[in-house]
Amino acid sequence: MEPRVALLKAYTRGWDSWDSDLLVSALAPGFTFDDPAWPEPVTADNMPAYMASWKERVQALGGTGEIGSRDRVHLDQDGAFISWHWWSFVGTPFEGAAVTRATDDGVQYERITYREPRGVASCLRNEKGLVVDDTQAPWCAWDAGSTEGTVLHYRTFFAAEETATTGVIQGILEYPPKARSMPHWHTPVETYHVLSGSGTGHIGGREFQFGPGSAVYVPSRAVHWFENVGAEPLRVFWTLACDAIDDVDFTFVE
Repeated sequence: MEPRVALLKAYTRGWDSWDSDLLVSALAPGFTFDDPAWPEPVTADNMPAYMASWKERVQALGGTGEIGSRDRVHLDQDGAFISWHWWSFVGTPFEGAAVTRATDDGVQYERITYREPRGVASCLRNEKGLVVDDTQAPWCAWDAGSTEGTVLHYRTFFAAEETATTGVIQGILEYPPKARSMPHWHTPVETYHVLSGSGTGHIGGREFQFGPGSAVYVPSRAVHWFENVGAEPLRVFWTLACDAIDDVDFTFVE
């Protein structure tokens, strides 16, 4: 057996048995592990901590601890042994593809991807629950979304720029009397829950009337805008299905 093949087998046994010492012994100088959901580069030095973190999360999710592997394809050429395969942590939602390269000096790298990347990052970062008091969220002017002569105001409770959260941003948006937003669209799905006031909504070419208690759904890429038709401020609780405000690709239309 070629040394590179034996080293890759030892590396694989290290993962299968959660034995970081065995795994690290099979690594080449300069080894890197590329995990797009991990917040820092994984090297030989922090690989034991990386493995321990994965084991902890797999057990917390009720996984068996077994690592599944299938559809392996190997190529031994020009002094390098390369392996492609599908991987999974049995009993968890985590699965994806990986490519690993080994030479006679050891395993040089492994690069993984996820079949369903959404939510993986938050699990790996071990995010905690979070409660935000609304007094912690200051009111800001939404100049870009306001029509001439009026200014909408909003406050943000959860967004990756400000809180350790992923998957959703949310807050409150307030329309003064007679104010309306600029027609626009964006990729993330959006929802509103009307807290007070009354208004008219235009979504994808249709007009809707709403008041306190109304729940509003805005599909991805649907042109929409809202108008306060009452004498009191219109206040809505909004959510967007993305991590951060910077992820919202606002496109305003005439």
